[in-house]
Amino acid sequence: VVKVALDYNNGIYQLESSRGFLIYYSGKSGVVASTKGYTAENDAAKQWCVYKSERSGKYYLYNLGAQKFLGAYNTNGEFVWVESPDTDVKIVESTKNGYPFIFSTDGTTGAVNHHSHTQTAPYVKNWDQGLLDENLDDDGSSHRMVYVSDVDAATLATIQNAVGRYEPPCTVTYNYKDGYKLIATVSHELYVG
Repeated sequence: VVKVALDYNNGIYQLESSRGFLIYYSGKSGVVASTKGYTAENDAAKQWCVYKSERSGKYYLYNLGAQKFLGAYNTNGEFVWVESPDTDVKIVESTKNGYPFIFSTDGTTGAVNHHSHTQTAPYVKNWDQGLLDENLDDDGSSHRMVYVSDVDAATLATIQNAVGRYEPPCTVTYNYKDGYKLIATVSHELYVG
């Protein structure tokens, strides 16, 4: 079942391109992998929570198998796993029929892309031209999000706390008054989570 209107913060999804699924693969030394024909439907390695921050409106991808976030890409262009977010993820509309989403961690021209040889060397890299208009239908960058189930409350709380520590704090101001007379104003920065 491919949901068009996504149930952010409550759903677990498989993120699939025509070249394979985005997965956690322990054999890839801490980087995000891809595999073609990976069929274990209930395997947490290919299950993702797409979290949208209520405060900032930014998106984050959390893999249930790794119990980590999709992080920024390294100097080799490989995306790494992080305990706490180090980047948000932009979701851009694809022009590829059946695969309506492109994910980007740099938000400019780069896209999360399944290498064309994923059958023999499963890896996912940043494609620095993935968001250019002429590439919005690329097989490796265009994804569909297949709904698996709702996310449990404990996992959602873990994600919310990590994102709350990553995003800038909120400033809360207290005004102390005696009747109508202002006595003091105190501001505190509070992190959500």
